[in-house]
Amino acid sequence: MGKIYVFLTVGFGIGFPDFLSNFGVGFRGKLFPEIILKKQAPAFMDFRFVINIFFRIFSASSAVFKDLADKQEFSGRFFLYYGMPLIILAAYARAYTLLVAETEITFRLQDLIFVNMAGFALSFWLGAYLIFLMSPSFKAEKSFGKILMLVIASFTPYFISMLIPLIHPTLAPVTYAGIAYTVLLFGKGAGVMLQVPGNKVVGFTLIAFFIMFGVVFLSLMIFTGLFVNGDNV
Repeated sequence: MGKIYVFLTVGFGIGFPDFLSNFGVGFRGKLFPEIILKKQAPAFMDFRFVINIFFRIFSASSAVFKDLADKQEFSGRFFLYYGMPLIILAAYARAYTLLVAETEITFRLQDLIFVNMAGFALSFWLGAYLIFLMSPSFKAEKSFGKILMLVIASFTPYFISMLIPLIHPTLAPVTYAGIAYTVLLFGKGAGVMLQVPGNKVVGFTLIAFFIMFGVVFLSLMIFTGLFVNGDNV
């Protein structure tokens, strides 16, 4: 299937054409930019590709990051086909674990799942955008598409580790190992996908870590306040 271009004219400029261009949206002009929305070819993202990425992120992460670096224009599809299944699993795991561990919580399971899904999804996008803004300070490639894919792929160990306590609550510390592995993967991917210089990888990774997990925490708090009935607190 060929690419389908839809041209829309907007009457004012917005300050992040480069940010959108890395997500598959192109701009033409300044005062009256022409937004080009591209329908991505479906061949890149299918079930086999998702499964392949999932297993290779643990055994051949450098090769995975190289593959993703060449496909930044498909970051939206990567979020939907790879990121969302992880978010759904992690949201259920965290919601169920909270209900079991915290006896005073009276939220319904479906409310907690929704809050966690919304919080995690927002965290991917907002966290990736904040990292995108700081990337020039570390001489990293300023590509929102690549950063979003890097964040999603790197969070695989953490989200999977959240499922382990469902086996038994005493296995909860495994999530800390998932966090550590996530940070390690992000640092490795930052050099491969964003071309972060070797002497800046550690600093870039640590700041990105605090950004992402800070955004996760704040997002979960916000959505809990917005969508969970206060009478249930």
